[in-house]
Amino acid sequence: MEKKVGSKTYFYEEGDLFFKGYDHDVYICKDKKGKPYFLAIPQEGRYEEVLKAKKFLKKIGVDGPKIKKADGDNRVILMKYVEVAPVPGLLLKEEIEEGIYEEIFRLAKFARLSKFTIDFRPENYFYGRKGMFYFGTSFKPLKEEERFERGDIALWMRTKEGIKHLKDLGYDVSHLVPYTELEAKKAIVLRVVKDYQ
Repeated sequence: MEKKVGSKTYFYEEGDLFFKGYDHDVYICKDKKGKPYFLAIPQEGRYEEVLKAKKFLKKIGVDGPKIKKADGDNRVILMKYVEVAPVPGLLLKEEIEEGIYEEIFRLAKFARLSKFTIDFRPENYFYGRKGMFYFGTSFKPLKEEERFERGDIALWMRTKEGIKHLKDLGYDVSHLVPYTELEAKKAIVLRVVKDYQ
């Protein structure tokens, strides 16, 4: 398929779906020279909302792919491509890379300092050499009980909730052994002490 963004045409296939959000989908597309980009296609009537959210999140320090061109006529957003992998798949590995936790705490910090919280479910995040990127658009005023370190951190660890969440996303979790309740509490406390900013 192809989409016009400004005066240029970008090409992608249905199978190039990279991220499915509640208000937009992101595809990997290419220009005529084969250079990759991310192409955000908002749901009908959600273009302005998605664009505004992405700009606001960037303003408060929550990294997402950089916007190259927002095309209101064609209702699409072209973004810079970065080599990243979906966080849920990375959480399945035997050894989870330390940088994943450092980066999610960094994004949580910037949102918190601006008195906002974002959707911390792992499927909204992608991680690579250039750090953590939030592909979602959800944010809301911060409530103490909704801070990352007080709730959704459990979805990023080998807790019963975390493993169930990965299973619900369709991942094979048969090789993962969940923490006991005591181990989970201890692991969360140690992680917060180590990475809270």
